Amino acid sequence: QFLRGASCLAVFAAVLGAQGLQDVAVLPGPNGSSTSFPAFSANPLAPQTTVNSVPGGAFQLLPKPDGTKFYLLTNAVGLTVLDRNLSHPTQILTTTNAAVSKAAFSPDGRRLFVISGNVAYFVDTTTTPDTLLNNGYSVAVTGTPQDVAFSLDSQTAFILSSGSFTAYVTPVNMTTLLTGTALQIPIAGTATGISTGPNGLLYVSAPNGLFEVTPNTLVLTPGTDTSQVATIPASNPPTRPGKVQFTSDGQYAIALNSTTAGPAVIFNLSNK
Repeated sequence: QFLRGASCLAVFAAVLGAQGLQDVAVLPGPNGSSTSFPAFSANPLAPQTTVNSVPGGAFQLLPKPDGTKFYLLTNAVGLTVLDRNLSHPTQILTTTNAAVSKAAFSPDGRRLFVISGNVAYFVDTTTTPDTLLNNGYSVAVTGTPQDVAFSLDSQTAFILSSGSFTAYVTPVNMTTLLTGTALQIPIAGTATGISTGPNGLLYVSAPNGLFEVTPNTLVLTPGTDTSQVATIPASNPPTRPGKVQFTSDGQYAIALNSTTAGPAVIFNLSNK
């Protein structure tokens, strides 16, 4: 049941993202055209409201950690912001001239990372309306930005980007927005995600392996098999794990797998 439910995350990301706020949204998805969607109270499950007048192709709904706003990703240029009642939609970030394909909050909710038109930006969510940081300029990284992970204290962002058989992890100081020297990781394809574990370490998902990185030094943890670059190889059979999630005790990470080797990959972080 878990795996079957997890496979719906791409379509119903808003369901799990908003459930902590007692809201469940059913979105039309990136290929949809509806400019409205229903929202329900989660416990007990019951109709709550219909969100209207939003751009078509809504595919993800992110609640701000304090519950004061919702951010809707659609096919339209920029990003749609809704209030705590899922009403009064406002379009922001229209100057980027592209739709937002990915967004993620810092743990404190003050900053929102977005990828718009294959370019990375940071948004100040404490202002009304929300504003682009860095005077509206994008954050320069090598390669194409794919994902982000934040330090547990929200002081540093780590942008994952991809080049030719190389993943880059670029640290960004969230006070100055200055970037540091990127870590380069040779991989067999394109990295799929980066996550911060409960232990504070970074985990980069890529074809055939998981790479553990110490954030303060950007040093890659070697695995038990020194002939493999990956900290935890997952190459027999070949796998393509996505962004990992962690068990509550921090001992294991799990990712959906997009190859025929199986629906998911489970990594034992302690024993590598």
